[in-house]
Amino acid sequence: MAAELRDRFGAPPAQVQDLLFAVKIRALGARGGVEAVSVEMGHVVVRLFAGMQFDAPRLETVLKGQGQVARSQLRLNQKRLGASWRATLEAVLRRVARI
Repeated sequence: MAAELRDRFGAPPAQVQDLLFAVKIRALGARGGVEAVSVEMGHVVVRLFAGMQFDAPRLETVLKGQGQVARSQLRLNQKRLGASWRATLEAVLRRVARI
């Protein structure tokens, strides 16, 4: 979809890129049982639906010490990840959804 928009209208403004990223994150999250993704005190927080659990060892290969994994919540430190926080979030959600 992003490629189609770029082909048709040129490079999208930052707001459109943010919107497309949000849609991608929601779609990936839905596949993996993610109830919510939010930002709290400089951390991106991913919460699973009740009764679901993260597979911490499987996620550590993606996080590489840049996040904390609890039973049903994952926290990514945006400051520590810098510009790569979006790519890391996407990789985590792909791993959770097993895509």
